[in-house]
Amino acid sequence: MFDLRIEAIKETVDKKIHFICLIKITEIQQQYIDLWIKHNPDYEINIWVDNTATLAWELALRLQNEASKAALTALTIGTGELYSLSKENRIIEQNQAYETIKTAMETDFFSFDQAISEFLQNKNLATKDELKQIKLKNEKSIDDALSELQSRNPTAKIYRLNLRNLSQLLPDISPETVFDLVPDTDSIQIPPDKKESEWYIKELALRGNLAAASDICRLLILQEYGGICFHTDLLPAINTTLFSEFIDSTAEDPEGAESQRRIVNIILDQQKQTGRVPVASEVEGEQFVEPLFVNKIKDVLARAHEQNIPLFKSLNELKVDPYFQCQYDTGYNRAVVAKKDSLCIKKMLDNLNKGHLLIKHSLYSIDRLTLIEWQPEFAQAALKQRLMELSLRFDASVLVQYRDDNIAHKGQHARSSDELTGIRAYDYACADLYNQVEIERTKTLMASEQPFINVFFLTEEIYQSRLSGVMRDYSLLINRPCYDQQYIIQLYANPAALAAANFLYQQNPLLSIWYRYDPLKQQLAKVAGTEYLGDHRKKELFWWIIEWRTTAANPASMGK
Repeated sequence: MFDLRIEAIKETVDKKIHFICLIKITEIQQQYIDLWIKHNPDYEINIWVDNTATLAWELALRLQNEASKAALTALTIGTGELYSLSKENRIIEQNQAYETIKTAMETDFFSFDQAISEFLQNKNLATKDELKQIKLKNEKSIDDALSELQSRNPTAKIYRLNLRNLSQLLPDISPETVFDLVPDTDSIQIPPDKKESEWYIKELALRGNLAAASDICRLLILQEYGGICFHTDLLPAINTTLFSEFIDSTAEDPEGAESQRRIVNIILDQQKQTGRVPVASEVEGEQFVEPLFVNKIKDVLARAHEQNIPLFKSLNELKVDPYFQCQYDTGYNRAVVAKKDSLCIKKMLDNLNKGHLLIKHSLYSIDRLTLIEWQPEFAQAALKQRLMELSLRFDASVLVQYRDDNIAHKGQHARSSDELTGIRAYDYACADLYNQVEIERTKTLMASEQPFINVFFLTEEIYQSRLSGVMRDYSLLINRPCYDQQYIIQLYANPAALAAANFLYQQNPLLSIWYRYDPLKQQLAKVAGTEYLGDHRKKELFWWIIEWRTTAANPASMGK
């Protein structure tokens, strides 16, 4: 009875589905969108793209690579500061890129891609033709995907984000590629003077954080239009009635998410074989599925095809709490439902604005753009006090890491991004709204619910990327080795070989032994490292450092 009362007071959300596609649209993402459209014919489909910022990912990668190279060549033996130096180099490079791009957009009225192109060319990090080909390729992936989707779903609407006036979400109606270094005529020479555009440009140029940029767009879209906004790595929930006998529920997994994941993978495999879904990249940690289980699921799929039974659920009617007018899933913010002008989304945007004002405040210098010595301890203490005065829930120790965050690994949020636009930001906004009505959080008011609506989160694309294909953490120290012991054999004493050996050792010093060849004694001398004392069946990785251009890896003694 109580649950029925809660359901009765909820408000219906307009039937609109929004997808945000930055940089490019992969075949897999295109097919995921198509499945949503197919199973929700009563919904208005809105696809948001930004064809003026297709080089943002390229900028982030090239700046990171340049910073890594500079750190590597500057190191001498014994420093042990590879990661710190690389990070500082990256911040310096990104600062220069951001200031240059921002000025070019405001003064010369260049588009974002035009400004990136000029900057990378002037830094000798890329040629004009090279960048033009990358831009055309990314734009083609977007245009081809949109054309294909609209051919099958003529009602789908395409919005091209106007980066200069992001807050009003005015579509850029010109599909023409403007690449030469001339003013962007579509901008009508209007500098990006809105705070929302500043956040967006900052995430793309200063941090290379496409996930946070996408999150900002989602908030603005939901506030302006309402509906549900999906990331392109999500699928509709499977028809649990059809597969009920194969869904195993346990105390640890009450919804049977793991068995549903196996079922979804089999469905997608079947559709790949028929050409309805392209082959995805190999998923890390993919588990073996019993052939008997696979065959049983295939039998169900055949029966469903004969009887025209849908394999996935539709969204049906979406409702939200009348106070928050927003709903998101506990632990996720990849699918958010909200009414237009939602109180919760409005509160999030207000908190985000205050957060960015603090980030760029010269007293804390969290964005690291001011020319003062960075003192994180002072900044954190001062910021913590100011957050208390402003009654903001941000964690000062996390917010000061705003520039420490590297390119998000496989689309996962960096910590400071989670504070500003991720799941913690949603929780903060809801908690603020609870306090305003002076009640304790109960089931009568619930913006975060588990389980969520008919969405399946554990897709193959989650393991790849929600934005731009396969993404990897470009931090130099990735402490996820597949070996038990690493041997580094430095054969020559030249500076390049020394730097390369030091780089390899610093990746995992606890599992590494570094030897240098002594030509006089004609033997190896240990430079650093400790012998592995674990299982004798260890996996060993050997590196022979000859010279910079011919450094080679040779797993010559795996399992020795």
